[in-house]
Amino acid sequence: CVKYFTFKANWGNAKGHCNHDGGYLINLNTDKKYTTIMKMTANSVDLYYIGGFTDGYPVDFKWTKGGSVGLQNWYQGEPNGNGTEKCMALYYGSRWGFIDLPCLWSQHFICEILF
Repeated sequence: CVKYFTFKANWGNAKGHCNHDGGYLINLNTDKKYTTIMKMTANSVDLYYIGGFTDGYPVDFKWTKGGSVGLQNWYQGEPNGNGTEKCMALYYGSRWGFIDLPCLWSQHFICEILF
């Protein structure tokens, strides 16, 4: 089950809200999940925190549930923070894609809830 939050939180607090609800920030680690979320977020807000992060430089983004994010599905020119932007979001410009951004910014977020 997927839950979209309409209020904004920084990445750490967003992760905490997901955990409180029995889930985690969504890991878009399969093509099926990525495509499904793209369809569900059409005509929606243009930026959501998701469950990707890096803990240093060189930049190697990982999913909170394990595994490397890899190079697929990044927005053009991303990641571009050189290790200073340690959290990931799903962003819509001319298309959907992953971006890196500071973890302290307040953004909408998507949780995957386990039942």
